[in-house]
Amino acid sequence: HEDPRYVFLHYWGKGGAAALAKGLRTALDAQNQVQTAQVVFVCEHGAAKSVIAAAYFNRLAAERGLAYRAVSRGTVPDAAFAATTVTGLRADGFAALEGRPRLIAADDLQGAARVVTFGLQLPAGLPASPRVDWTGTPSPGAGYAAARDDIRGRVEELLARLAAGHGH
Repeated sequence: HEDPRYVFLHYWGKGGAAALAKGLRTALDAQNQVQTAQVVFVCEHGAAKSVIAAAYFNRLAAERGLAYRAVSRGTVPDAAFAATTVTGLRADGFAALEGRPRLIAADDLQGAARVVTFGLQLPAGLPASPRVDWTGTPSPGAGYAAARDDIRGRVEELLARLAAGHGH
């Protein structure tokens, strides 16, 4: 959840510069063949529903070998992730959450394969993206297990549709 995202790459090789450059170019070309599409989950505070959805989406997409990656955002982000969400995700075997909830921005939506909102409208001025609204999702504060089960079921349906090349 760092902002901006920094990636440091270090290469070590043995041989002539031209041969090393050619090997690096081959590796980069192979990486470009598999592009990851982004899915953006947005809830009001970016601290609970969208976080659970992104965690399960990323786990299930990886298990299925799908080239999708999800992020969670909020329209009015809280200062920290919801305690029930942090505790629940840890109990479900996820790594500890790092950072803090982030505000949805135009950059998040550029080229997104799908934007999923939880009963809210996106702020005015943000670019249009393929969007679906998951209304009626239980609040994790009222019971983590019920919210998780509802969200996970919806995530599984979304992944099935994305894998099949369908819309919402």
